[in-house]
Amino acid sequence: VETTRYFLLEWLSYTYRYIPVALLDVVPQKLNWRPPSYFGRDDLETLLSSDSAADWVEIHYWFYSRLLLSFLEYLLICW
Repeated sequence: VETTRYFLLEWLSYTYRYIPVALLDVVPQKLNWRPPSYFGRDDLETLLSSDSAADWVEIHYWFYSRLLLSFLEYLLICW
Protein backbone atom coordinates (compact mmCIF):
# COMPACT_ATOMS: atom_id res chain seq x y z
CA VAL A 1 0.00 0.00 0.00
CA GLU A 2 2.83 2.38 0.81
CA THR A 3 4.39 1.85 -2.63
CA THR A 4 1.06 2.57 -4.32
CA ARG A 5 0.59 5.71 -2.21
CA TYR A 6 4.09 6.88 -3.09
CA PHE A 7 3.49 6.24 -6.79
CA LEU A 8 0.16 8.12 -6.73
CA LEU A 9 1.66 11.19 -5.06
CA GLU A 10 4.68 11.21 -7.39
CA TRP A 11 2.41 10.82 -10.42
CA LEU A 12 0.21 13.73 -9.29
CA SER A 13 3.26 15.93 -8.77
CA TYR A 14 4.36 15.16 -12.33
CA THR A 15 1.01 15.46 -14.12
CA TYR A 16 -0.10 18.78 -12.63
CA ARG A 17 2.66 20.43 -14.68
CA TYR A 18 1.22 19.13 -17.96
CA ILE A 19 -0.43 21.89 -19.98
CA PRO A 20 -2.99 20.69 -22.54
CA VAL A 21 -2.30 22.17 -25.97
CA ALA A 22 -5.81 23.66 -26.14
CA LEU A 23 -5.03 25.86 -23.10
CA LEU A 24 -1.79 27.26 -24.52
CA ASP A 25 -1.73 30.70 -26.11
CA VAL A 26 1.54 30.08 -27.92
CA VAL A 27 2.80 26.73 -29.19
CA PRO A 28 5.46 25.44 -28.44
CA GLN A 29 5.59 26.20 -24.76
CA LYS A 30 8.67 27.20 -22.81
CA LEU A 31 9.92 24.86 -20.10
CA ASN A 32 9.58 27.41 -17.30
CA TRP A 33 6.01 28.50 -18.16
CA ARG A 34 3.34 27.75 -15.62
CA PRO A 35 -0.08 26.50 -16.66
CA PRO A 36 -2.86 29.10 -16.65
CA SER A 37 -5.47 29.04 -13.90
CA TYR A 38 -7.74 26.10 -14.50
CA PHE A 39 -11.06 25.18 -12.93
CA GLY A 40 -12.35 21.71 -13.65
CA ARG A 41 -15.90 20.63 -14.36
CA ASP A 42 -16.19 19.22 -10.84
CA ASP A 43 -14.25 19.20 -7.57
CA LEU A 44 -12.26 16.08 -8.38
CA GLU A 45 -11.05 17.44 -11.71
CA THR A 46 -10.01 20.71 -10.07
CA LEU A 47 -8.14 18.83 -7.32
CA LEU A 48 -6.37 16.62 -9.86
CA SER A 49 -5.03 19.72 -11.63
CA SER A 50 -4.03 21.47 -8.39
CA ASP A 51 -0.41 22.29 -7.60
CA SER A 52 -0.91 22.03 -3.83
CA ALA A 53 0.48 18.97 -2.07
CA ALA A 54 -2.34 19.18 0.48
CA ASP A 55 -4.82 18.61 -2.35
CA TRP A 56 -2.87 15.56 -3.49
CA VAL A 57 -3.05 14.08 0.00
CA GLU A 58 -6.81 14.75 0.01
CA ILE A 59 -7.11 12.86 -3.30
CA HIS A 60 -5.15 10.02 -1.73
CA TYR A 61 -7.62 9.82 1.15
CA TRP A 62 -10.60 9.93 -1.24
CA PHE A 63 -9.37 6.89 -3.14
CA TYR A 64 -7.67 4.85 -0.43
CA SER A 65 -10.16 5.37 2.40
CA ARG A 66 -12.76 3.48 0.36
CA LEU A 67 -10.23 0.75 -0.32
CA LEU A 68 -9.32 0.51 3.36
CA LEU A 69 -12.96 0.36 4.45
CA SER A 70 -13.77 -2.40 1.98
CA PHE A 71 -10.69 -4.33 3.13
CA LEU A 72 -11.73 -3.99 6.78
CA GLU A 73 -15.25 -5.18 5.92
CA TYR A 74 -13.69 -8.17 4.17
CA LEU A 75 -11.64 -9.00 7.26
CA LEU A 76 -14.71 -8.79 9.49
CA ILE A 77 -16.67 -11.12 7.21
CA CYS A 78 -13.82 -13.65 7.06
CA TRP A 79 -13.25 -13.60 10.78
